[in-house]
Amino acid sequence: MPTTVMKQIKVTELRRGDRLDETPPAVVESLTRKLTWGAVQIAGEATPRRLRLDATVTVLREEPTEEEKAQARRVYMVQTLKDELAGWLRRDPARLLQDIVDKSRGYVEVLTWSNLPDVLKAQALFKHARTLWQDLGRPDDIAAVDDDSLLQAFAAWWYTNVHQVSGYGPRHDPISRSTSVISNIIDDCDTWAVAEIRWRITCAGARDELQRRVTQALAAPDTRR
Repeated sequence: MPTTVMKQIKVTELRRGDRLDETPPAVVESLTRKLTWGAVQIAGEATPRRLRLDATVTVLREEPTEEEKAQARRVYMVQTLKDELAGWLRRDPARLLQDIVDKSRGYVEVLTWSNLPDVLKAQALFKHARTLWQDLGRPDDIAAVDDDSLLQAFAAWWYTNVHQVSGYGPRHDPISRSTSVISNIIDDCDTWAVAEIRWRITCAGARDELQRRVTQALAAPDTRR
């Protein structure tokens, strides 16, 4: 259950439902911001109060508990990872390429500077997405995957693509690059895909959780011995 906290905030931070520390408490319905002043509409009052936006006020505010905040972060993290994975899987590069071919019938150019990068990037992400999908047991519906299985699959990806390579510099030795321009482009797309997935994981707030799982797994005794 949410808990009531007393806070000192600037007028510009007021939000609907805040109760100004008065007797009786004044419940904020809205705040209209001007340049330096704000019109604060109080429930039951016909005329808005005019307060400076940089003035400090004391309010009583309903806020979730730390446990509720942690639960909300986990729900957001898991849902974001599911949405990202489902999106990468939907962008099947073969299907994307076929769509380009179908739309280009009768034209001289099929693959161009504008559509080829989309195919190569989709392919780079798709390879990682398929690995994650395989680790999850090839589910028909990503949304139905249980939270722990999803996080374990992403933790395995994190271990292979981030934990093991951290501190070792670039993934590809620039001296050993191929003489094939296309091969180098594909390698660069693969490197980009790892960075992109890592960034999406960070934005989902899952980085610490995945690293915790990796550290925990590495510290566990090997039961196969």
